[in-house]
Amino acid sequence: MYFGVQMYGVSKEWKQDPEGFLKKIYEAGYRQIEPCLGFRVDARDYGFWIPEDLEQAMPLLAKYHIEVHAVHIFLDEYHYERELAILTELAQKYHISWFVVKSPARLTKDVLDETAARYRELAEELEKAGAGLLIHNEKEDICIRVNGKTAYEYLLEACGEKVGAEVDAGWMYCGGVDPEEFLWAHADRVKAVHYKDMKITGQEAPLGKGMVDLKACFQFARANGALQIVDMDAATLEDTCRAGKMLSGWTGDRDNTDSILCTMDVETGEETVLHEFPGIIEAPNWLNDGNTLLYNADGKIYRYEIDKDHVEQVDTGFCVQCNNDHVPSPDNQLLAVSCMPPELTDGTYESHIYVLPMTGGEPKDLTGPGLSYLHGWSPDGKELAYCAFRKSRRRRLCALRSVRFHQTAARKPA
Repeated sequence: MYFGVQMYGVSKEWKQDPEGFLKKIYEAGYRQIEPCLGFRVDARDYGFWIPEDLEQAMPLLAKYHIEVHAVHIFLDEYHYERELAILTELAQKYHISWFVVKSPARLTKDVLDETAARYRELAEELEKAGAGLLIHNEKEDICIRVNGKTAYEYLLEACGEKVGAEVDAGWMYCGGVDPEEFLWAHADRVKAVHYKDMKITGQEAPLGKGMVDLKACFQFARANGALQIVDMDAATLEDTCRAGKMLSGWTGDRDNTDSILCTMDVETGEETVLHEFPGIIEAPNWLNDGNTLLYNADGKIYRYEIDKDHVEQVDTGFCVQCNNDHVPSPDNQLLAVSCMPPELTDGTYESHIYVLPMTGGEPKDLTGPGLSYLHGWSPDGKELAYCAFRKSRRRRLCALRSVRFHQTAARKPA
């Protein structure tokens, strides 16, 4: 599942360094862009592209495996035939699936009916080139009602089945309509979703920091195969990349994902961000000093000190393929980890439980062959609870087991 960037909000960053821009958004998980296309030279002054810009950008986009599936267009009714010919050529040459238009400035019934007639004609012409037409909503066409419906809904219905919807979740929220409800109510028309977030005051917020239920919109888009475009008008490239990594994290795909380590006050619910990490970290565990957290990343175990904002790798010996099941002993003298044994080099996967000194040292294998995943340590420090897959005569079993051991066996020799 891939995401796209609406180019209007990041037009300055694109102009300053197109190649650097594409490299960064690719690393953030994006595989599409959605340009705004005008047909007059002065369109560039507003952050738009003109057809020549799109043509020139295509080789560079291909280099970074970035595609163009949808393009916002701003047509001039006085040069309609010439501009339609350009769109038809672009659709055929670059396999553009959708061209996106807006509602008219005046949202009266008569104007909407006239606009619908033009859009029906445009959709029919684009269909011949293998492309379709979508309408993007703004705040105003959600607020204003026509015949008991939002002006946006009225226009969509007047356009007929050949014209689809590109729903901007942020503007939908600002217009007083729940984006999730609208998406599902019009699932047959929605071909693209724009992610924009809003504060309760109606001002734009960084994606994920506002009031819009973006995850619900994401679930709709995933279920219905809609294009997913990040559309932030007041965003930096850094904001855009952070949004892409957030969305990528929702897919379950762990590529292009960063991690944020936080603490939460269990009484107030207040969260405090401690540190941001490139890539995946997992399973932070407190040590008794109340200042140190252990976590795993890339098969290794790390120690994070809150007061110093300092990260240090724990010496786990040959245990360098740890999974996220690790637990410190009650007295914090020992560390137990679930890890792939180093001797398996034939592609076989196993997870054994090892114990080693917290200060580092040689790990001791407690469980031997099979799949064993650590879950807890008894308060007296004498037993570990773990989940294990073991073969029986008739079936494969997964059970909660425990193992007893002498702590001194895992300590460093004097």
